[in-house]
Amino acid sequence: MKELVDASFSSVNIIPTFLLLFVIGYWLVTLIGMVDLDSIDIDVDVDVDADADVDVDGGSSLMWLNHVLAFFNLGKVPLMVFLTFLALPLWAGSVLANHYVSNTSFAVSLIFLLPVLIASLFIAKFLTWPFVKVFEHMDEEEDTTVIGKICRTLGTIDHQHGGQAVVEGKSSPIKLFVRTPEGKVVPKGETALVIEYQPDKKYYLIDPYKL
Repeated sequence: MKELVDASFSSVNIIPTFLLLFVIGYWLVTLIGMVDLDSIDIDVDVDVDADADVDVDGGSSLMWLNHVLAFFNLGKVPLMVFLTFLALPLWAGSVLANHYVSNTSFAVSLIFLLPVLIASLFIAKFLTWPFVKVFEHMDEEEDTTVIGKICRTLGTIDHQHGGQAVVEGKSSPIKLFVRTPEGKVVPKGETALVIEYQPDKKYYLIDPYKL
């Protein structure tokens, strides 16, 4: 056991060990109720309309990144759920790879880390696949509960530039990716009414609404 701890905190394995400790710490804090599952998350939906204003190469690169993230189920499951299933195989693979070649060089460990990371991404994709349907079902339920409710924007929202808004949920705030109908703007921090969900683009339409 001591050898495993020493190996984990050696320089050659410190990066995956740090990620694993971060994930463990997050779930411990979540269990005692200090944060919620959505507090650390990412949105992988590329703003297609906004991309139309940039050059073709730039738009293509963004779409390529979007497809890669979606392939590995990022955006289909919360970021921390994905990181949980990524951190363990990444840590184990790094420790085993450096142990079996008796590596003590940090530079060499970075070379080993790349193939281990790629393999871990595919493992995480496989392990998170059963959760995709679960979170899709939760999103469907959320879609029906937030329509007609008041949200508060976290940035300036208009038809071309989407952003996040927050709706007060039963247990915790619900974050939504939103836009306005054409010609309307909701400044940052203002309230709006959630009027419709666009399933093809995965965003909600909101209308300015003063309380």
